[in-house]
Amino acid sequence: MEIHDKAIVDLSPYLTKVEKRLVNKGKIPDRPAGQGADEVRVSDKARDIARIREVLGEAPEMRLDKLADIKRRIDDGSYSIDPNKVADSMIKDALMNLIPARDGD
Repeated sequence: MEIHDKAIVDLSPYLTKVEKRLVNKGKIPDRPAGQGADEVRVSDKARDIARIREVLGEAPEMRLDKLADIKRRIDDGSYSIDPNKVADSMIKDALMNLIPARDGD
């Protein structure tokens, strides 16, 4: 599998030097002729996916008891939504998305 990236750092020269030193010290076997150093390239999209997984891993678990209560109240008709709160929240979110994020936030 090959993942493309615009900003690729080629570490193969450094890896080759380290590999040669380890072979000379007898710590790893010599590669057969024709085999080069392994190379890994990670795209921006792959980095974004990794970051999303990291953030999701840090997210608190959903409160299943609260979700079950809301579902029960919806089913029996006792759950009510305040349209003003919903509208206020939507406006707040829209305005917050217009403000650029600061470093460290």
